[in-house]
Amino acid sequence: MRELKRSSVIKEEFKVGEEVLEINLAAGEIMKRFRPLQIDLLHAETEVKRLQTEGITNDNMAEALKIYGDTIINFFQLIFGVANTDKIIAFYEGNYEEMAIEVTPYIAEVIVPKINDVLKQEKAKAKTKYQANRLFKK
Repeated sequence: MRELKRSSVIKEEFKVGEEVLEINLAAGEIMKRFRPLQIDLLHAETEVKRLQTEGITNDNMAEALKIYGDTIINFFQLIFGVANTDKIIAFYEGNYEEMAIEVTPYIAEVIVPKINDVLKQEKAKAKTKYQANRLFKK
């Protein structure tokens, strides 16, 4: 008998001010969007650092900072959801630098390891299903 299962879900709680926000990340959404957003974030951050190192502060820097900020928001929306991201931004009163400094360690230390575990589990499930299907192809 074959057992059907649902994809993994990461559930966490995150306190912002006096409000506790719930985080519910579905494995399917994570698998589609997490790594590409992580790479986009790395590229945007690298570009800002490159421009800072070169001492460039003109329109190129403004555009790089806008892309970096938008990428951070997209990343937060994936992790926390749109409504919770809006609450986080409101709590920090639009101070994106402070928000990133405070929230990023939580993502890196709590959420990313859980995402990596879910991705490993989903990969193992897919591999098992693939191997099972191959048995009937002979």
